[in-house]
Amino acid sequence: MKVVTKDILSVLSKVKPGLAKIGLVEQFTHFLFTGEDVITYSDKISVSHPFQSDVVCSVRAEELYKIILGISEPEFDMTLEGDKLRIKAKGTRASITISFDQQSIDLVKSFKLKKVDWSPLPD
Repeated sequence: MKVVTKDILSVLSKVKPGLAKIGLVEQFTHFLFTGEDVITYSDKISVSHPFQSDVVCSVRAEELYKIILGISEPEFDMTLEGDKLRIKAKGTRASITISFDQQSIDLVKSFKLKKVDWSPLPD
């Protein structure tokens, strides 16, 4: 699938606060692509942002972010091939081992808020 470089960097930057500094649990240091969102979570927080894609997997966050940050092209190809996430752009070819855990995807999707009513805080 074609991905707009600046769009995915924006999404990944927004969900990075949900990453754990130390990966006590492997998934705490991963971006989780659900096909509808990109999600990060740890023992304290979960952060998600909409991102429609054909990619459903979990991938090491730091590694993926550095690769995409180095792409100067406006778009690149991102595909799943077996247990690898492939990134292809002019001058860039990368392959990152992924993991897939449907239980984790289902769990973090269940955290998603359907509707939020905001109330003003008193002075």
